[in-house]
Formats: sequence, C-alpha cells, structure tokens
Amino acid sequence: MRFRNWLVLFLSISALPAADKEVRWTPGPVESYPHRVTSEKVTLAAEPFETAEKTRGPFGKLNPNQHGVLPMLLVIKNDSGKALRLDVMDVRYIDQNRNQLEPTPAHEVPLIEGGKKPKLVQNPIPTGAPKLGNRRSKLNTLEIQTRAFAAKMLPPGDVASGFFYFQTGFSSRARIYVTGLREAGSERELFYIEIPFRE
Repeated sequence: MRFRNWLVLFLSISALPAADKEVRWTPGPVESYPHRVTSEKVTLAAEPFETAEKTRGPFGKLNPNQHGVLPMLLVIKNDSGKALRLDVMDVRYIDQNRNQLEPTPAHEVPLIEGGKKPKLVQNPIPTGAPKLGNRRSKLNTLEIQTRAFAAKMLPPGDVASGFFYFQTGFSSRARIYVTGLREAGSERELFYIEIPFRE
C-alpha cells in the first residue's frame, strides 16, 4: 500500500513540468473587442496581437511578430437564426498602402524565417516531388496550430474564433476584409464585412 502511494505521488510530480508548458488561454466574448462590425445579425471582431504582452496569453513566450508574423484573432458570433458555412470564407489583411494580403496557413507558418521562402531539397524517396527542407523554427509550436481558425460551420447562437497569420507588421491604418460567409441552407452569400482598426 505504501509503495502504491509513493508511485501516485511520483507520477503526480513528474506530470507538473508538462502541465506548466501548456499555454491556457481562451478568447473573450465578441463584444469585448473594440474592432467589430455587425451585419445581418452576424458580428465579427478582429484583434491584432502585435505586442509581446498580447501574444503571451495565447502563445506563451513566443512572439510571432519577432519572426515577421502578425497573429490576427477573428471572433464570429452568429445571431442570424441560420447556420453559416465558414469553409469558403476569405479573410484578407489590407495594409495602409491598400495591398491585400492573404493569411499563411497554420501548417506553413513554421516555414517562415524572416520572410525567406523555404528551401526545396531533393526527396530521398522517389515520390516525384521535392520536399520542404527540415528547418528548426521557433514558430514550430503547438499553439500556432491549435489556435488557428478552424471552424467550418457556425450554428445559430454559436461563436467561432481563431487566429489567421499574416506575414506583415501591424498598422492602425490597416483593416480586415471578410467575404464568403454563406447561409448553410440557401448558399446565399452574406454582404462583405470590413473591420477598420483606426478609431
């Protein structure tokens, strides 16, 4: 019996470091973000995580901005009474010069190194296609993947949220432009939504 108690204590203590490494964070309600727009009873909020203070919550010690990546949180609340398709939603970052930037998929973010394209190397297995070279990257973290926006459908009354990753710096003169939101039943596309950051 005494051995069993020691075993339980040992396993509990050994699990502590792993628990400490886990970054616990949840986004706030859509109403808590100052940069938001409501259209057809659907509210979208966008929040740039451009400082180390902001990124510490969702990403821990990693500040993606130091590696040329701006994490942009998007929160969507559906009060329309109809389910929405999000799988064809298009999100763009329009910078101060009106350049439209597409987000980098979360699985490609670890390949970003100071704006350089990943190096292609010959695959040793003859698959007919080159592979991306293995690179150690500080952006190769679980949080980058798990915090990414992944919702495909949004039922009425529900909220979806997650990050989009843009290879740019933040400007208060920029804005987020969202198109492609559709009603799941009729396939009717909702009006585009533009979220400015300048107060």
